[in-house]
Amino acid sequence: MFLPFESKDLIPIKDYSPSIIKPEITKFSDEKTYLDTSCVNEIDPIDYSYKVTFENRPLRANMQPTIGSVWTAKMKGSFKVLNITELDKTILNSCILSTGFLGVQSSQNLPASFLFALFTSGPFRAKKDLISTGATMEAINNKDFLSLMVPNATVKEMTAFDQTCSPILLRLSSLREEKQRLVAIKQQLLTKYFLNRHIS
Repeated sequence: MFLPFESKDLIPIKDYSPSIIKPEITKFSDEKTYLDTSCVNEIDPIDYSYKVTFENRPLRANMQPTIGSVWTAKMKGSFKVLNITELDKTILNSCILSTGFLGVQSSQNLPASFLFALFTSGPFRAKKDLISTGATMEAINNKDFLSLMVPNATVKEMTAFDQTCSPILLRLSSLREEKQRLVAIKQQLLTKYFLNRHIS
């Protein structure tokens, strides 16, 4: 996905009034899956094996996934982007995210399709790396994120872009859920196979 209006004038992303998601999660019972940035390969979660409880979770396990949110890894040189739609039942109901992600809640000004295209674009990733700071592990912070220059799209352009690209995000979510369903079936079959071998 790319931004068809990348050649337009640029403005700070703060002019779109982005809603940056703050570290906070809803208390939960039993276990949830902790998705840190290492569990994501570019735009695809690949590891759901890290189970945590509310009381014993790592300090960084403190970001709540929400419908319409888009997340990018803060660390310099790290290309990890997650979009979360209403179809992402596994992530919404069973996962918490790491503070290593910067999450933005979509809005009329900033639809999820624009945020996803922005976060996955080469120019954004290059700019993010340039302004990352830190003594040991360089990363972007919220203040510097708000200063990033992005295309100045009109309401009409943004609406047209979102109408075209929103189905792509829904399709990505649907494929993620299908992948998880197939992984669960595979695990059940393997468990049954080895159990039968043990009995026989």
